[in-house]
This record gives sequence, structure tokens and C-alpha cells, in this order.
Amino acid sequence: MATLFLSKSVLALAGGALALASCSRDEATPSSEASYRRTVVYLDQAQPARHDTTYQASTLQATAKLDAKSCVVFLQAATGKAGLAFGVPRAQLTPGFVGSYAFRAPINPGQGPNYRYWVNTANDPSGSNSWTYESWWLTSTGAVTGALDITAYDAKRQLLSGRFQLALTGTYDPRASSTEFSTRRCDLTLTGTFANVPVANTN
Repeated sequence: MATLFLSKSVLALAGGALALASCSRDEATPSSEASYRRTVVYLDQAQPARHDTTYQASTLQATAKLDAKSCVVFLQAATGKAGLAFGVPRAQLTPGFVGSYAFRAPINPGQGPNYRYWVNTANDPSGSNSWTYESWWLTSTGAVTGALDITAYDAKRQLLSGRFQLALTGTYDPRASSTEFSTRRCDLTLTGTFANVPVANTN
């Protein structure tokens, strides 16, 4: 009888351990990933007429920050030579954060969804010179279109997922060197996705 009771106890403990292990596996935080493509289409007749650059997940660092003023998603190349930031004022976020937040320019960061893209100039990889495209400094001669789409927010784990597209018409060439003041004009488009990006809540 004692042996039977002991066996049942061992089985119960083993079952509990398996259940806990299963829960631990189920609640493991998924790894974050992000990627984006930069497309440059030139408006003149010179060559090349188009240039595409893809930033894969393995070459990007993706983070996000939430505070009393805004939610900002950061994507930065591991080399430190290029970076993206998309922000939405806290007052304009939906209750669950999920939604489409359209870009427009010129606009100050606190007034609406905003963007910032920077890339080191071709002749200065050290980073002291860079081309910068910001929503509060309209460098485009044409329209600014696109949006940050937040498709999911895991409040328990504080993980953010979504996609984005930013299109600048008739802007200056991000591939030009810092000495090329009269750069070629182009249409610049940034398109990408991000998943399970950890959100640092500084409220």
C-alpha cells in the first residue's frame, strides 16, 4: 500500500514537472527580427537608373521605446552606417497600439506620426557626415507618402510587430558623397517589416 502511494506521488510530481516545463516552453520569449529594402529610382537619364539595397535581419538591430510622449521603433544597421526611426505620439496611439499611422511632412515629432532615416555618405564611412531625411525637415520636392502599421502588440511580453513603407519623391541621392552638393534627384522608398521587437517602457 505504501509502495502504491509512493508510486502515485512520484507520478504526480513528474506530471507537474512536465506541465511546468511545457508552460515554460510555451511562454518563452520569441526572438525579434526585422528587415527592410531601400529602393532608389533616379529621375535623370544617367546610369544606374535604379539601385536596391536589402538589409537582412542578421544585419539589423531592432528596438522600441515607449514613454509618456511617444512610441518609437528603431532599426539600425549593425555596422552603424544607417538607421531608421518611426515614432507615433502617445496621444494618437490606439488603446492596443494596433493600427495604421500615416506619415506626412513637414511635421514636428509631437504633432503626428514621424520618421527619420539617416545613412553615412559614401566617402565618409566614419559617420561624421551623413544624409538625413526627417519628417520635420522636408527635403523632398514632391510628395511624402507611407505609413507605420503596427499589426500586433503583446502587452504581457511587451513585444511589437508591424510593417512600414516610406516614399519620398524627388529627394536627394542617399548614395552620394558629402562633396556632391548638386546630387542626383531620386525617388526614395523604404519598405520593411519587424516582429517581436522588445519595447523598453520608460513611463
